Amino acid sequence: MSQLVRKQGICYFRSVIKRYSYQLLTAVTDLQTDIFKHIKKPSMPKLLTAVEHSLGKESAKATLSSFMDEALQTYGDSVDDVQSQWNDYELEFSFKAMGMTVSGQLIVADDAVTVTGKIPFALSMFRGKIERTMEDALRKALR
Repeated sequence: MSQLVRKQGICYFRSVIKRYSYQLLTAVTDLQTDIFKHIKKPSMPKLLTAVEHSLGKESAKATLSSFMDEALQTYGDSVDDVQSQWNDYELEFSFKAMGMTVSGQLIVADDAVTVTGKIPFALSMFRGKIERTMEDALRKALR
């Protein structure tokens, strides 16, 4: 009889452990979910550059359209999945370089062109150089 009582005790003990283990696991999972909801996810580094011009909107847009075509021919072997769409005087663009996606917007105003965008975190240490290179290229194109 003592073995039967012992087996029943062990079975009961296992069922209690199983029940509370499940409850504990559920509570921990819920807690992790709540914590992750409040953690700010890292955002991609941003690009920003602007160049003044005296061409007017129409002429600047035409010049930049040609410039973008030339840039694509020049750097076409270094980039993939190039996407661009003009909406009035705003160009939405994206491309992949070294497997990383770069996206942004080029806005043509009467007297300036502004480029904003997002770059992968891996390229963030080159952000300043990328912005200066874009600025130099835009200045040259908009002369």
